[in-house]
Amino acid sequence: MKFPLAVVEKVLAGVKEHSTKSFIVGYRIFPE
Repeated sequence: MKFPLAVVEKVLAGVKEHSTKSFIVGYRIFPE
């Protein structure tokens, strides 16, 4: 479960760093 959460953290950090307008990130995590 650590890997999917790390991916989400990196995506949100990238959006915060590179976006100039509001940006929505959607994700769904399935514990398989």
